[in-house]
Amino acid sequence: MAAAHDLDCQDLEEFLYSMRQCFDEVEKELNDKSKSIYFRLFTYKSIPLDYLESRLEDHFQVVYAIAIAIQNTSDSCSDELKQLEEDLLSVSQSLLQEIHTTKIQREINERRSPAWVPSKEASTRGRPRHRIRRILSKIDPVGRALCRRSAIQRRQYNVKAPNQLWHMDGNHKLVNWRFVIHGCTDGYIRAIVCQKCATNNLACTVLEFFIKGTHDFGIPLRERGDHDVENVEVARFMVENRGDSQSSFIAGRSVHSVRMEELWREMNRVVIAFYKDIFHFLEDPFLLDSKYELDLFAIHYIYQPRINASLEQFVEQWNFHGIRTAGYHSPMALWHSGTLQSMDDAVIDCKPESYGIDFESSISEMNGAVDIVVPENQVQLTEQEMAVLRTHVPDPLEDDGNSGFDLFISVCDVVKSVNNMP
Repeated sequence: MAAAHDLDCQDLEEFLYSMRQCFDEVEKELNDKSKSIYFRLFTYKSIPLDYLESRLEDHFQVVYAIAIAIQNTSDSCSDELKQLEEDLLSVSQSLLQEIHTTKIQREINERRSPAWVPSKEASTRGRPRHRIRRILSKIDPVGRALCRRSAIQRRQYNVKAPNQLWHMDGNHKLVNWRFVIHGCTDGYIRAIVCQKCATNNLACTVLEFFIKGTHDFGIPLRERGDHDVENVEVARFMVENRGDSQSSFIAGRSVHSVRMEELWREMNRVVIAFYKDIFHFLEDPFLLDSKYELDLFAIHYIYQPRINASLEQFVEQWNFHGIRTAGYHSPMALWHSGTLQSMDDAVIDCKPESYGIDFESSISEMNGAVDIVVPENQVQLTEQEMAVLRTHVPDPLEDDGNSGFDLFISVCDVVKSVNNMP
């Protein structure tokens, strides 16, 4: 028998009519055997057809109950009547199951996003993509034309060997508390070359972190960064060591540095979100004021080493995790294998255009208009005062069982006492 949700109005009427005839036969047979008392309480002829169409599931539940009642009250019926009862019971049970399945599927479809577009395999169950595009073109032709003009040009990332291209950028998710994280990654192996947290955004600090990374991985052939002023010293370092003839420093928008954006997304989830929640938690009971220099000094003293320790753990895990698109080899495994392959001159002499990145920018385009200034902390302790502080709080990484809250409060109390602050 056809599924209940596939029946149109005409089919449903014919089906109900056949069911009514079936019940008439059952009632007639029961009247002959004087067993129609229970059945007459649920006489089918008194139920309007439009009510049955609007309350299909309830109707079949009644049919199911009637069939069970007939079966229970007709032990001495003929074999033909018993077969009719069993057929009625089976049909009612299957229809109820079909209706229940249809309701579940309808709820799933209603929970789908309004922007859901069926795939090619599901195009027969919904509107195909080409129909949606055609409808949108008729409804909003100007908007569609503007969208086509501003469409992102997809380019394949292409770096042939380690140290061919490094990406560097700064993360300012914690800048409200004057923390800036500077990072650098290799474009080919995706290993983190350097990643440190500082309390300033100075070019000399970025250069210091960059040089430490070159001690472990060597000097790259090219470096890519944004237009911010903190990258000036690194750009000068690259030009002095690699020359300017082969675009040794490429300046462009940081959002186009796909390797760094991938790294920041994961680091924000694993590291930054944790400390951001801690700082917001300290601000709720007014234990921390991001505009009060003393609180900033205390939070730098306690949490800068903690952030750097977390970053070191993150770097170690990142550099040795398997990369799905690289055959699940780790960045360091790619480093060793790529270093051997880079001895090929054809790989070393690859053209910058093969990287698929915008190379129109130059070092001269960097200016201070996009510089992010992180003010220096005004609380400066003498050597004796720092000795007193280290006596009370010798190790900022000490586990106080409270995520550093108790150590932060202790630092605030010590600094207030040595400076005679209220």
